[in-house]
Amino acid sequence: MPAAASAAQEFRAGLRDITPLSFGVAVYGLAFGLLAAGQGMGALATGLMGATVFAGSAQIVAVERLAAGSGAALAVIAGLALNLRILLMTASLRRELSGRPLWQVVLVHGLAGGRQALVFRFHHSVADGAGLITTIEELFSERPVPPAPPFRGESPSRLQVFLVALLHQLRAWLAAPRLLRTTLRRFRETDARRESAPVPVPRPMGDAPPSRLNRSDDAVRTFARARLSLADVQAVKNAAGTTMSDVVLALVAGALRRSLLMSDELPETPL
Repeated sequence: MPAAASAAQEFRAGLRDITPLSFGVAVYGLAFGLLAAGQGMGALATGLMGATVFAGSAQIVAVERLAAGSGAALAVIAGLALNLRILLMTASLRRELSGRPLWQVVLVHGLAGGRQALVFRFHHSVADGAGLITTIEELFSERPVPPAPPFRGESPSRLQVFLVALLHQLRAWLAAPRLLRTTLRRFRETDARRESAPVPVPRPMGDAPPSRLNRSDDAVRTFARARLSLADVQAVKNAAGTTMSDVVLALVAGALRRSLLMSDELPETPL
């Protein structure tokens, strides 16, 4: 009986500790469900994948591979390969963090014209790319800085942290039904426009014909840059009576078509 009681207590403690994380995971699961529904996966297949695959990024990659017609084996391999990065990151974490600061600012002086520069180095565990860019923009912004809030020396309790996190998650959940309705409505509108188009319009994934643009077996990528005059693009837009986005889309589509035509890989069906 004591052992059973201890197991029940441990279960409740684990349930209590995992509850804050479950809200964020549930939002991620909602995003995966929307993606699966948009690619035509049934409820049974989506539920099985959610119950058997315990990596959100692997789920998304697998759905994309399946929708592209790559097959189940390649979808599983792609998901496994994506999550191998966690193993490599874990193996290198000790070497990266041992004896090194998580962030560093270096002042560089002696530049031309008596100028100086600041070089920032941040470990990814401190901030991600978008958050770090936003922080630096706020630090060096010319906008007036509002007064700092009064300093609170005491640390919040675990209950306070949980309640604040729960409040934010509840706000996200309240917005989720509207997001779901909007997403489904836009899916239906897109399908309706696709059905009424005068030419067959492929879906974003799954209907595109195989080519070297979507069937790459390695990580090698090459690219070229091109610069266009804004006045020329605007002149084409005005002459065609369309938008700038349509002109850019036509330019990109024409470049892709010419590239595939030069390598004798142009598919029979539209890209």
